[in-house]
Amino acid sequence: MTSQSPLDRLAGPAGVLSKEPPDANEFAGLVQSGLARLTDAEKTSNSLYSRFDLAYSDRNKGEAAWQTSGLNYVDA
Repeated sequence: MTSQSPLDRLAGPAGVLSKEPPDANEFAGLVQSGLARLTDAEKTSNSLYSRFDLAYSDRNKGEAAWQTSGLNYVDA
């Protein structure tokens, strides 16, 4: 028997989360938001702190978009 991931355990029959199908509109919104933040992060007129925050937020949006897409990946 294979062990479930933490997310699968939370979304299981006794879990607190419910699984949802991928949503193309949500995915597109996350990608658009991430690209806007990345563009702002590249502006040298913004403070270094702001640029870091924008880039970090962009990374999180990217991961959220990936998860929303319903695609799976394997760690190398």
